[in-house]
Amino acid sequence: MKCRLHVILFFFLSCFSLSSVGAPQPPSHNQSAGIPQRTPEEIARKQTEMLVRDLEIKDSLQIDTIYCIHLRYARLRQMSNTRAEHLARVQQMYAELKEVLTEEQYTRFMNQQLDSPRRPQAICKMPQPPHSAHPHAPRDGAPSHK
Repeated sequence: MKCRLHVILFFFLSCFSLSSVGAPQPPSHNQSAGIPQRTPEEIARKQTEMLVRDLEIKDSLQIDTIYCIHLRYARLRQMSNTRAEHLARVQQMYAELKEVLTEEQYTRFMNQQLDSPRRPQAICKMPQPPHSAHPHAPRDGAPSHK
């Protein structure tokens, strides 16, 4: 419990230290098309609101810490957005969220991520069913399609 409190305090304080750091962002293809870009703060707020709603989080310190995590990763996204870097960032963010969420909240969160059609399966490292459980695998000695 004491370790969890230290982790939460660390993330809370790091959020404030990063708030003064800003990198100029290059114009993206969406800006030239006239589509307004959301700020990292808007992205973090929206992500936090969704997580708090979906997991029914009531603890204000936990909510603040989750917002700080989302804000930090939203800012990192502005600096670079290759797919490999995105996957690495999301996996790291999930690891940090695991430290903040209760075990039950984290399990619910990961189940929601697996059910989401937007999330690549590579991000959610959950055990996969055995190969024989594949829906198209031959059953009960039925001939395979070769």
